[in-house]
Amino acid sequence: MTKKLHADCLNDFCNLNWQNLSNRKKHNFVTQMALFAKKIHHHDISLPDLYTHHIFLNPDGQMKNFQFAVIDLHRMTRSRSLKEKAHNLAALLFTMIPQFFPNELKEEFLKAYSDDQPVAKIRNLIERQINKLKNRRADPLKTWRINSNAELPGNLLRA
Repeated sequence: MTKKLHADCLNDFCNLNWQNLSNRKKHNFVTQMALFAKKIHHHDISLPDLYTHHIFLNPDGQMKNFQFAVIDLHRMTRSRSLKEKAHNLAALLFTMIPQFFPNELKEEFLKAYSDDQPVAKIRNLIERQINKLKNRRADPLKTWRINSNAELPGNLLRA
């Protein structure tokens, strides 16, 4: 049974609100999104379709706290594999376009997700998967329904 979400797609939220958010609120948003992904993984859930257009959110009135939800769960599985978690994060980071999420915010995401633990191993796996996605998938800008000439950097995680 499908239940109607009373929330906004992450892409739509960013298109409508991102330019009005302070840098502090943007960093807070990215941190909360990372903790959401971490919570999913803590419960050994793998979401291979963890793209920005599958994340919905409901912000509070001051845009300080966000409730996140994920749609399109038909490929969700149980997994403890670091590789699976890296694939999930790669899908998300791949679709976090630079217009809204520059490398600085992606690094903030990884820092919050990793709890200041060394991220070298998972970063390697993420970067390999992002390169595969670049070769296989359509340009993530197309899922954002925006008119942008922004290019994806060669390496999404390092400036």
